[in-house]
Order: sequence, then structure tokens, then C-alpha cells
Amino acid sequence: MPSPKNAHQDQVINRGLRPPHLHGEKIMDFIVKTQTLENYGAHDTDGKFSSGNAYWKFKGGDDYIVSDVNRPADAMAYIMAAHSSNCISMKVIPTDVMTISQWEDELAELDKDYAVYLLERAIRVSPLKQ
Repeated sequence: MPSPKNAHQDQVINRGLRPPHLHGEKIMDFIVKTQTLENYGAHDTDGKFSSGNAYWKFKGGDDYIVSDVNRPADAMAYIMAAHSSNCISMKVIPTDVMTISQWEDELAELDKDYAVYLLERAIRVSPLKQ
């Protein structure tokens, strides 16, 4: 009987997250994690550091499954270009990039319900399908 960790890992792998193969060339999927920051100082003041009104707080983030790229840097750059934000009230920035395999290993170490939650929340994107 497989251990719960291996059974959960099998469940992750069987969700179709492995990299696809197109015309014999291996195209990778990568996970890019983002972090959202909110500037509470921009709610009722100018929110600027220069005026002493900046008050930033970490808020959460998203995991993106980026398809149709060959390198981690391409995945991160795509998320920065297409899915990030940089304004006085909020910033959404990529913070980490990893392979699907690395992400599956990370998920296998988590509580099963939380891992399933992260899998269901992951946002699948591709620079070729924008």
C-alpha cells in the first residue's frame, strides 16, 4: 500500500500537470509564484514614501502554471509583463519560479486539503494564448 505522501503525489501528477511534448520538442511548464502588496497609505493620502505616507502590507499571491516556454526566466518574465501590477496602491510581483516537478514535491509535503486548494487555485497561462 503506498504511503499517504506517495498517494497524494500520484494524485498531483495525475492531474495533467506534466510538461507536454510538441513535435518532439520538450516544452516546459513552470510555476511562477507572485506576491501582492497593498499600500494602505494610498487609501486616503498620496501613499508616497517621500511624504511619509507609504504603509505597505503583504496580502497573498497566486501560483501561475506557465506553459509554452523553455526556460524559467522566460516564465518569470512573462508573468511580470502580462500578470503583474506596479502602481501607488498595489504591487503584484513574481517572487519564485520552479519546475512542475519541484512544485509537486512541495505540494506533497503540505496538508492534503491545502495542496488541493492550491492546485485548484493555480492559474494556467501561456504567452502563446494571450
